[in-house]
Amino acid sequence: MSFEQAVQEAVEEAQDRNFTESVDLVVNFTGLDLSDPENRLNDDLRLPYRPDEEVRIAVIGDTLVNATDSADREITEEELEDIFDEPDQAKDLADESSFIIAEAPLMPKIGQQLGQVLGPRDMMPDPMQPGEDPTEEIESLRNTVSVRIREDPSVTGEGWRGEL
Repeated sequence: MSFEQAVQEAVEEAQDRNFTESVDLVVNFTGLDLSDPENRLNDDLRLPYRPDEEVRIAVIGDTLVNATDSADREITEEELEDIFDEPDQAKDLADESSFIIAEAPLMPKIGQQLGQVLGPRDMMPDPMQPGEDPTEEIESLRNTVSVRIREDPSVTGEGWRGEL
């Protein structure tokens, strides 16, 4: 029986609830040597549905900011300079954002100035060309979850919802 069939059967046999039900998935990998970096997993998965958790997107760069109104935080180049001067603002940006999109020409400076804060959190921005419309990428990222295996050979996917 496939996973989807098992879930479908469980849904059919369960009594009706007055709330949205979800499925929690835990995958344990056995025999995986995580001391070898080749065996670690660090990937973003695009789901057909939005995860239950709130996904927040930040956009950096004047032309990207002007091209969208669907980002949760918009940072102009001038505001970016202020963030460079205040390390706490960089930490706040990483804490309040799930994903960051930035204009490609700004990436070297962002890496140089904010890499120490964003890099260890796997929060380095996805680059886009200046003038591109980031709306489609933002909507795609809202359906994305990050899967990381570093020290614990388990992956937990909590709150992923979808129709069966």
